Amino acid sequence: MALFFEGRKKITDFNINFDDLKIHCEIYNKWSLIESATARCGGQVSLQFSITSGVSERDAQTIEKNGEIFAGIPGGILGLKANIKRISGHEINFNYSSTATRTYTTPAPQCGRYTINVYKLVKEYELTFYKFQYNFFKSDTWQQEGGVQIVQEDLPHHDMLPEVKEFDEICKCSQEKKPIVYNGQLCFDMGKVSFRASYSITPEGNTIVQIFDRFFRTHLALYEGQHHISFPMKIMPDYVKFLSDIQNEYAEAFVFKYVNSEESYYSEDNVKENTVEASYSSN
Repeated sequence: MALFFEGRKKITDFNINFDDLKIHCEIYNKWSLIESATARCGGQVSLQFSITSGVSERDAQTIEKNGEIFAGIPGGILGLKANIKRISGHEINFNYSSTATRTYTTPAPQCGRYTINVYKLVKEYELTFYKFQYNFFKSDTWQQEGGVQIVQEDLPHHDMLPEVKEFDEICKCSQEKKPIVYNGQLCFDMGKVSFRASYSITPEGNTIVQIFDRFFRTHLALYEGQHHISFPMKIMPDYVKFLSDIQNEYAEAFVFKYVNSEESYYSEDNVKENTVEASYSSN
């Protein structure tokens, strides 16, 4: 799946041409923040989730209110959908669905802080309509009709950025723990869910990875790029199990260094042929 990036990423743009109507379509992906929570000093982080997919209810209502804009398209809104798929290969899902909302709680360390940001992947279709204007005394022109229409489609993919600190001075604990110095972040791509995990390389050359509120030791050669690993789902918070829809005892993931750029998109063709079965043990 597309991994986390800042802002909007343009996928493609194209024109759909009819007799006297032209639609310019630009398609973007972006990550939308849906949950952000922090708890300290043994308090509870409370998170609420539902899995949604398809054109949002808000945008569906907007389309209904602006039906005259789409009336000039042969086949109406379904004709627009068919032409977008024909030209770009992207198919808009107008069948909006949503699961029941679930609430999850996670405790913060007694002397520390638990912060998590959760993002949802959305696809935006930016539509600009032009009508052909016939003029007797000057050149015929294309005139924009109305404003730009943005149709947002929810995708069932989520990304998480947890940050767990064992010590926070606000908690006023008597013994301060030495903070861990991290070397960077790894990205774990599980398909419908990805998350980032801080890692630290010890003087002995071992890699300590903090996965949510747990620490694990692994021998992954991070400099080799991408790895295919398996790990027990019991180490995952319950909300990760819900959003990923993984029912098995073990899950698989692609793991690699996280870089906040277009390089964060991996290709399975570049995964090392020697698949890594990473064995994790608590530090």
